[in-house]
Amino acid sequence: MHYGESNFKKNEICHNDQTFPTVEAFDAYLESCAEEITSSVVCDAVRQIFAIDIDLALVLHPRYDHLKFPRAAIHSYLKQIGTEANGASIRSMIKALFGINLAGIAELYNDRIALYSKGQWIVKNDQALFLVHTSYKDADVKILSTPYFKNQTKMAEMPSSLQQALAPLGYSYNEKEQALFYSDPTGQPVSGQFKVQTMKTIARIVHTDFAGL
Repeated sequence: MHYGESNFKKNEICHNDQTFPTVEAFDAYLESCAEEITSSVVCDAVRQIFAIDIDLALVLHPRYDHLKFPRAAIHSYLKQIGTEANGASIRSMIKALFGINLAGIAELYNDRIALYSKGQWIVKNDQALFLVHTSYKDADVKILSTPYFKNQTKMAEMPSSLQQALAPLGYSYNEKEQALFYSDPTGQPVSGQFKVQTMKTIARIVHTDFAGL
């Protein structure tokens, strides 16, 4: 995966000679900008380090959801925090406005989990073992094993340990599609806590059952 021409690879996670983004690299990118932190600088930082296009994100914060364009929401938010803008506050802003947790995303690379959400890749990792795919409004979640996992394990089906671990959260296994599914019964977006529980459950199985892959 290409992360642009930034000079922050020393702050990225390494796994099997691949480098992945970290919040330290993101913060260092912002600190290196001599100019004022603007919406364009923020979007460039997210794209350069995490390869995520904020312009495609959906504004979720109720105070800013009347603003059609993500950059307009960022601009308005930055005006509120003024000179307090730094790596930590910018990451907090991105999470508040768009539900994108950059610290959590960095962890997903380490946990070998790929994530496709709201119409774009959030974490794309050729050595990921599992893929979490959410609908545009996060009301539906699908979990699949990746081609890398299938090639390494020769397993066509999702591992039973993962099926059992996710069952208490409401996931059901579709044998035909070889995927785990969850749909919110009310059609509402799944909560942040549910997302965290899902990712932590998958990560636990990755690190206990498939650490050697």
